[in-house]
Amino acid sequence: MEKVEYERLYTRELSYWWNIGRRRILEAALHRHMHGGVQKNVLDVGCGAGGNILFLGKFGRVTGLDISEEAIKFSRDKGFFELVLGRAEILPFPDRSFDIVTALDCIEHIEDDERALQECHRVLTRGGVLLLTVPAHRWLWSRHDEALHHKRRYTEQDLLKKIKNAGFVSREMSHFVLPAIPFLLLQKSIRGVKKLLFPRNTEVIDTYDMLLPPPLNTLLIGWLSLERAIMRGMRIPFGSSLMVVARKNDA
Repeated sequence: MEKVEYERLYTRELSYWWNIGRRRILEAALHRHMHGGVQKNVLDVGCGAGGNILFLGKFGRVTGLDISEEAIKFSRDKGFFELVLGRAEILPFPDRSFDIVTALDCIEHIEDDERALQECHRVLTRGGVLLLTVPAHRWLWSRHDEALHHKRRYTEQDLLKKIKNAGFVSREMSHFVLPAIPFLLLQKSIRGVKKLLFPRNTEVIDTYDMLLPPPLNTLLIGWLSLERAIMRGMRIPFGSSLMVVARKNDA
């Protein structure tokens, strides 16, 4: 991602509805699949600006890895103590080093995402857990994805096939963050109208993220709390993001 995107992540992770609600959903998902009070070795692949430490640290000792020196800098400021500059496709760790591997909005940035998933499988201990999130629905592709340097958005079938080929067994899959869809569609419509009316204007590629009035921000945090409650007992079939919890298949 661009430097400005890491700066945005860093500044909004403690207040923006998407970041707060998402962390709570992912923490609850991990708790459903991790049992016992033993501290785990956790690897966060694509740690970005470090916001994931805010919930992953509750599960054990966290190592963050990112390809960007800017990300490493911001993660250090957020509280990551162990940080590694490296690529997800060639993880610089021995086999079976971690009990939990997370790749949260990460593999969509990688050309060879299947190789990255194979590496996640390699460094997990026997029966280890992978927590994965990706942007969902190809038809939602927009300038937002281009600004974030995404290579693709995923369908459930695409993702299930890739994690199975990497040696994982899916334990839970669900869409989430439904409120982002109408906003993304609105922004796409506005962009289409601008191109029609002003075809010669040069458009700056930027994300669609924007600060919201506090009441609306609070309302959306509440909505994601509702999604979190629903996901305890059933999958959500529609949303802008897709989450998978999978276990390493050693058979």
